[in-house]
Amino acid sequence: MNSEAKKPREKLLELKNPSQINTEDLIAIILGHGSKGKNVFDLSKELVEYIRINLNNSITIEELSKFPGIGTSKALQIISALELGRRFKWTQENIRVHKIGQGEIIQGDCLDVMKIIPDSIRRLKDYFQTFDPFLACNLKPNMKQIIQILTSLILIFFTLFGVNAYGQRDITKGKDNPRIEELRKDVEVEKEKIEKLTEVIQDLKTQNAVLTKSLDILTIFFGIFGGLISIVLIIGTITSLISWNKDRKRSDEIHSLALEKERESSERDRSIFSQSTETLNLVNQTLELAKDASERASKSLEEKLNKQHGALEQESIDLIEESKAYKNFKILVEDLSFRSNLLTLASEIRGLQNNQNILEKEAILHPYCCFIRGMEFHLNQHFKPAIKYWKQAKDHKDSPKHLQIMALYWIGYEQNNLSEFENASSNFELASSIATGAMKFELERIKIESKFFDFPKFTPEKLLPEIESLYRSIKNETDSEEIQKFKSNIAGTLGNIYYQLGNELSVENNNLSTKYYEKAKSTFWEAPAKDKWIWFGYGESCYKLGEYKEAEKYLLNKVKKEAEFEYSTRLEPRTKVLGQSTVLICSTIVKSLHKNVNTIYNLIKTTLGGVDERLTVYSQFQRRNVSKKRFLDDLDIIMEKFHAVSASKTS
Repeated sequence: MNSEAKKPREKLLELKNPSQINTEDLIAIILGHGSKGKNVFDLSKELVEYIRINLNNSITIEELSKFPGIGTSKALQIISALELGRRFKWTQENIRVHKIGQGEIIQGDCLDVMKIIPDSIRRLKDYFQTFDPFLACNLKPNMKQIIQILTSLILIFFTLFGVNAYGQRDITKGKDNPRIEELRKDVEVEKEKIEKLTEVIQDLKTQNAVLTKSLDILTIFFGIFGGLISIVLIIGTITSLISWNKDRKRSDEIHSLALEKERESSERDRSIFSQSTETLNLVNQTLELAKDASERASKSLEEKLNKQHGALEQESIDLIEESKAYKNFKILVEDLSFRSNLLTLASEIRGLQNNQNILEKEAILHPYCCFIRGMEFHLNQHFKPAIKYWKQAKDHKDSPKHLQIMALYWIGYEQNNLSEFENASSNFELASSIATGAMKFELERIKIESKFFDFPKFTPEKLLPEIESLYRSIKNETDSEEIQKFKSNIAGTLGNIYYQLGNELSVENNNLSTKYYEKAKSTFWEAPAKDKWIWFGYGESCYKLGEYKEAEKYLLNKVKKEAEFEYSTRLEPRTKVLGQSTVLICSTIVKSLHKNVNTIYNLIKTTLGGVDERLTVYSQFQRRNVSKKRFLDDLDIIMEKFHAVSASKTS
């Protein structure tokens, strides 16, 4: 196997010499592995290039961590390796070897050499200085000079040997200290002086033979002293060598320990990575299973909800068919049984919508379900949501024509309650354009009635020709149960307009006012299917014409009980107010009911407080929808007239 193709660790184990391994492989050994998308060799090459460029700068953990796959741990290992290399190299380069004289060496920085001159050498110098007066007195000048020269030689000798002994210490100063060069020059100068002095000594030996004996004694003394110093220096040298050897062994142990820790760390990292990979795979598998289960559950829930949706849609269709709500729009709120079924069905549809929201998918209700939800919001006085659902029912692609007509009717009805009379008229007209047969007459009537509510934009005089024309048209239709019902409704609206014209003209033209009261009475009477509202209009017209007994008869027997039933069975506060205001008018006309007027008046005001401020109230005093304030004003006027008549009869 080619060594270049081998992994860095295999190379090092085979060669057993780190110097034969290239730098990229050494970095690769430290890294242990690469990163996602980049193997360890490419990553080590990038790191080597970066370190070479920034070797003289500060290489930080943050900068190394920017490399992909290099975390804090790996960055610390790289910086530690670089710092160790720098320190060993620095120590080796700072141990200098200087040759002085013949065969004498000084190891270490020259400045430190000067610092480690033994105290004994300095004391020796002081000792010779103590002989200076004696020498000056008893020796000749040349002998004194010889003594001084010998002293200098001894000092230099011990200095050199002292430095040789103690120079094994670690030197921490820089190798480029300028004092080294200066000391080297000083040594050369001293060397020249020594050579000159040697020549002088040779000359003096012949002249000072008398000093030989003294010099021998001194030589013995200095020999003994030098031996002692040598022993001390040898011991110091041996101690230094032992210390150095221990330091080297300690460094080797630290290095081995570091390699072992690195190996353990790498194995631990690989183990953790392997376990993390397995855990991640398990998590992914769990998520896949959860996703599959969720999708199956979601699909199952969706199928269940779709099935439930279809069942609720069919129940809504059955309710509309059973109640014939497409012929009598208000039957769903007027009839207690149908209204109860409607609210129950609406509650189930609401639950369906809540479950559909769990699927986080846009789910649009079927058209009949939308219509039922709109009716529920109407009964709870939530007008805008009611209109929204009715519009969805109208615009649904599967909505039949009769459901579109019902939705348009209730949109217009709610808009009338909100004083949006023009919009209401437009929706009733649109419904009329879709309708056929007798229902077309009914929708035209309701459109005219909406205009009648929009006072003073549309006065009774403006609308009278339109409603009279419609009444004539339906009279020409072949009688049927449906035609008779709608003919009665048109007659009721026409009679109300006649009656209101009579009220408005009662002050200005009494004769013309009476004429309209007569028309109102005859129109109400002609209605083929009379309900409480037809009899109420008939009774009031009789009362205006002075036919009090006739008025009391029909108001008491045909209207009062039905109006009270309307109050007690309807949910909408404004409809309750309509029922009680009808009872109040009956009570002001029928003498036997006068005692109940004040009680009914207070009950009306209490019930009126529950009517939403945005809504209008149907006023029996004006036969149209008016604001709450206008209704209260009309109510007070009725009460003032009643109390005035009662007071006049009493007096």
